[in-house]
Amino acid sequence: MINVKEFDKSFSDKLFMFWTISVFVNFLFYFVGVIISRSVFFGATVIGFGIRFQGFFKDPNVMGPFIIIPLLYWINKFLVKRNFASFLVVLFLSVSLLLTFSRGAYLNFLVAFLFDIFLIKKLYSKIKFRTIFTIGVGMILITVLILILNPVIFGVSIKDFATQRFRIMQSYDVDRFKYQKAVFDLIKKDPLFGIGIGNYNYAVNYAAHNSFARILGETGTIGFVSSILILVFILFDRLRILKNKTNNIALVLYSCFVGILVESFFIDTLHWRFLWIILGLLYTL
Repeated sequence: MINVKEFDKSFSDKLFMFWTISVFVNFLFYFVGVIISRSVFFGATVIGFGIRFQGFFKDPNVMGPFIIIPLLYWINKFLVKRNFASFLVVLFLSVSLLLTFSRGAYLNFLVAFLFDIFLIKKLYSKIKFRTIFTIGVGMILITVLILILNPVIFGVSIKDFATQRFRIMQSYDVDRFKYQKAVFDLIKKDPLFGIGIGNYNYAVNYAAHNSFARILGETGTIGFVSSILILVFILFDRLRILKNKTNNIALVLYSCFVGILVESFFIDTLHWRFLWIILGLLYTL
């Protein structure tokens, strides 16, 4: 007879293992591309927007959040079991995330990590502060080391590129915010039901870069309010389940979901397939 609990754990561990391998394969092509000065493999751009780690994804802003999910999993592995192998995987995934140079992904990770630490301390009383401190210091040191070594990719130094990327406002941010304000002009056409799902980009001629603005413009106030109520229900419902059982996988997925919701204020996350995978898994584990 199949033990459902053991099956869920086995399936989850294998899922995150394949997720990690997927990041490694993407990074391998990025690394090879840097070495041989080539950015395109099999018709896909793996090094995009200068020197950013894009992999076989639409852009680095999607690659980054994809990395966060296995990264948080391995962080929790280290926090619970404190083994060196998990720590090395955390460092590798941290470097991968860093090289996406995605500000939204950095914010996503910071929120997800802090939320995860808060929950894991509540659910696993044996976890010590020094273990959490080790993770934080390790990630900071690997970042500082890369900046000190300052490797040059395609004629651009990482330090100079990072300095430019870490500015609060980029030139294209002005356009992003301008077109997000256009959502209020869109809903004037139909305040209740909006302009229809999938029509935002065509109406504005610019990507939303804000999931909530897109939902408001495309589905109107009825769709927007309904979506917010559904999200609030999911957050409270799954948090209640988390408090009743110490499920490390569910904790990781929940924290990642919270991180993605925060990033959704700056990126259109609705087309990310792994967002819906996370949401589905939250109701199966």
